[in-house]
Amino acid sequence: MVNAPERIGGIMINGVPEFYINIPRLQSILAFLSFNSHQAVPGLSQFPKSECPPRFSCT
Repeated sequence: MVNAPERIGGIMINGVPEFYINIPRLQSILAFLSFNSHQAVPGLSQFPKSECPPRFSCT
């Protein structure tokens, strides 16, 4: 996702994150150390399931 937000805190309710704080563009800033990055931040779904840690869902 380009200019990806970062979700901080929250809880999972029925597999959906709820009650989190959303900080716009923070994930892109942390990933690329730039405020004007036009690169997409890779998500877990872009990695093969064989490389996914056992407690994460890479779907």
